[in-house]
Amino acid sequence: MANTQHYLLKPHPGTVPPPPFQVEVTVTILERNLRLVYKLQGDLRAVRIPAQATPQRVDDLWKHTCFELFVADDLTSAYDEFNFSPSGCWAAYQFVDYRQGAQNMQTTAPALAWRSQAQPAELEVHWPQPIGGLLASGDSRPIGLSAVLEGDQGELTYWSLAHPTIKPDFHQRAGFIGRIRSQSEK
Repeated sequence: MANTQHYLLKPHPGTVPPPPFQVEVTVTILERNLRLVYKLQGDLRAVRIPAQATPQRVDDLWKHTCFELFVADDLTSAYDEFNFSPSGCWAAYQFVDYRQGAQNMQTTAPALAWRSQAQPAELEVHWPQPIGGLLASGDSRPIGLSAVLEGDQGELTYWSLAHPTIKPDFHQRAGFIGRIRSQSEK
């Protein structure tokens, strides 16, 4: 049985999103496997979508249209950041504290599938095995979900579950208001 949660991202009040636009995320855990589906509802002509590329780990994906997941540790200030591009590129980092001690996470590559032929457009992310050992049986962690959308003129809009600061900052722990929960083993 899958554990699924649905979230609606909000644009940062300091940025102007393309009108009308909506970003939704579905998070599914099945036997410690992670599946995310980011859905974009709106006129995609107003958003620059990165061209398909050879899937690989790439830094600075957030400088263009990309989608993100932050997974925190309840007991420490450590957290992980995952970036996904419609191009098929991705990144995964581990932090020991707020923007401190960033290291590339040693993990397998996710499978990414960008579908824009219909509305809503979707980026599906699938990890066929546990992410860096995060989701032990019955584990529950705070998460932040976010998106950066690059407009047709190069402007960036920032979408998240919550925006706790005046400037967009997805690393703020106060913005990790979702939860990711694995299934208990039987």
